[in-house]
Amino acid sequence: MDKTQVKNLEILPMRKIITIILFLTFIVILFLHPVKTSYAVPTPCFADEWFLVILVVDKRSLPPGVQVITLNDSDTKPYDMDYTYAIRNDSSTPFYLIKSPEKTNKDTSLEKSELPPGIEPLIKIVSGSAYTFNISKKNDWYKSGGTLNFDKEIIDTYILKEMGISLETISADNRPASVQIPSPQRFSITEYYGQTPVSINGTIAYKLNPHYDPQKEASCYSSKSYSPKSPSLISSLYPSPSILFNTAVFGFAFTIIGLLGIFISKLISAIRHTQINTGKWITLAILGFAIVIVSLITYLLGNLLGFGIKNL
Repeated sequence: MDKTQVKNLEILPMRKIITIILFLTFIVILFLHPVKTSYAVPTPCFADEWFLVILVVDKRSLPPGVQVITLNDSDTKPYDMDYTYAIRNDSSTPFYLIKSPEKTNKDTSLEKSELPPGIEPLIKIVSGSAYTFNISKKNDWYKSGGTLNFDKEIIDTYILKEMGISLETISADNRPASVQIPSPQRFSITEYYGQTPVSINGTIAYKLNPHYDPQKEASCYSSKSYSPKSPSLISSLYPSPSILFNTAVFGFAFTIIGLLGIFISKLISAIRHTQINTGKWITLAILGFAIVIVSLITYLLGNLLGFGIKNL
């Protein structure tokens, strides 16, 4: 290769361009991503409930085929109720537990709710199968328990509150020895049996939690450290794997474009029997390949030093 060919390749100007682009790429990777702060976050601590909820439903108010049953199953028992309560429906007419008007999300799409407009369902039990109306999955019905196909739905305090039943529950350490148990409270809520609204009546009562630990929350926090760890400068500025992946894709695209440019230039040169300068395409391919390599090395180095993908 003579001096004329070297000049035609424009190596010197392209070196400056490479330097500028690599510098800008480094700045983008370094500063245009969220800065992370590393925290040691143990499992949250919760105090025990002072009281356990007792649910009594008036069987006379339940539609045909619907029953509330009590299960002797410690594995499924809600932590704040005295027993495991479940609702079952053997009828082919669906029985719906719905949210109270105060709990209804006005922005939720209810096209698949199977209920009158404005009624947001929680649970559907029909023909011995239970379904949940899942707003995080396209606002549609999904079998409770997934492939297990639960034939009943466990009733916990969350569902009771969503249906509009107010509960006098307290979760805190140091329950007074002379604490007064809340009085029983009657309730009447409207649910749906098919397209027909039905009133379900019952009583909520309370009893002292026999397994109450007065220092559960305090002892839990004292055994765990919630103080934030001060991240090092390098780990704070370290780009996320998604940034590195996008940068590598960006570099790979440069490489492909550069190689295509070289191939097309060579093809045109062969057809026209003329010399076409491929220096810029070569530089672009080299630049893209370099970006891919730098992204890969940065990713591997970050994982090796312990502040890569593990903390993201």
